[in-house]
Amino acid sequence: MLWGAETRNADHNACRPIELSFAKVHMLLASRLTELFVAWMTRPTRKRRLVELLAEAADAKLPRRRKIRQNEPRAQHHEPQIFPRIRGSREEARDALKNLS
Repeated sequence: MLWGAETRNADHNACRPIELSFAKVHMLLASRLTELFVAWMTRPTRKRRLVELLAEAADAKLPRRRKIRQNEPRAQHHEPQIFPRIRGSREEARDALKNLS
């Protein structure tokens, strides 16, 4: 029922369902469903209150948060290093490196 309310409201407000707050919609529905379906009221009153509930649920969007830190380094793509080809054997290349330092 929650997902149905969220998708209907998202379509109504021209936004994506993921932009709506699931917790806020859940709290609204939980607080109002007993009033709507357990308490006695006329059909037009129930319909009006249900429309009001759906309008409130449509306004229950997630807050816009600033991203305060950069992406994690492991999530960033780095170009691989290019090393020159080894000429001769590996042992000779190791010895040449030892002589450089």
